[in-house]
Amino acid sequence: MSEPKNPESSTILRAAHRLIGEDRTGLIAPDAPDRTMRFVAWVAVLSLFVLGWGSGTVRAVQVALGQDLTFGVVTDLSATIDIALRLAIAGTAWALVYVMRRASHSTPVRASWRTQAIVVPVAMAAAAAGFLLYRLISTIGGLTTHEYPDVEHETASSAVLDVIASMMAGPSEELALMALVVTALRTTGYSWTVVCITAVVVRVPFHLYYGWGAIGLGLWAVLIIALYRRTGALLGIITAHALFNGLNSLGDAGMVVKGTLIAVGSGIVLWRVWRLDRDPRNAEPLSG
Repeated sequence: MSEPKNPESSTILRAAHRLIGEDRTGLIAPDAPDRTMRFVAWVAVLSLFVLGWGSGTVRAVQVALGQDLTFGVVTDLSATIDIALRLAIAGTAWALVYVMRRASHSTPVRASWRTQAIVVPVAMAAAAAGFLLYRLISTIGGLTTHEYPDVEHETASSAVLDVIASMMAGPSEELALMALVVTALRTTGYSWTVVCITAVVVRVPFHLYYGWGAIGLGLWAVLIIALYRRTGALLGIITAHALFNGLNSLGDAGMVVKGTLIAVGSGIVLWRVWRLDRDPRNAEPLSG
């Protein structure tokens, strides 16, 4: 048998497969897909998306089409309602994930605390990669971009509540738009390709207020799916998203902490790739 034309490239591909190929979600796909369960899965995913981000998606598309991006004054009441809605979405998504896991006889993944801690900066690096691609697409394509505007707060307490609401994007989005998508579709027999496409479709639209280049945030969705598949560390992914948003409220100090965590996460990924590239047979699980 002839040797591969490029052994080095083959080694890199094997290393990449070892890095993200292991499925640690514990989800069990059915032997034969059930149409009724597939219908239920899609209803669950799309219903939560519409309830949680439907109006935001409409507004984001309007901004992408040229309307001004403005917000009213944030009050204690409006911020509290926002927090309550995100909690309700997160709780509902968690309940659906639990029920679907039980129905499919899937074994819950219990990632170690070490794994959860490692995943936090890695997941933040994944989000940063998505925003970097958004900037790149916008620059190369000459697309209009929008920054998130400063929001006026009625009181100091409403400002604090608004930060909490922003951080609640962690549990609400990662449970409803990531964990539920993975669980609902995988336990009804869909491929990881369908899972990734769906995750992009439900993650990108309500971010389009940044501009059409925000399609680049689809990379974030795919990387988070890959990270969840590889580690099962849902808590770490939720924490990373909450920190990614919350640190924005701490000014320069928050940006320094955020940048440091992103750099650490990028370093962890590069270190893992380097190790696997050297000897993919000696790859060790990311979990502790």
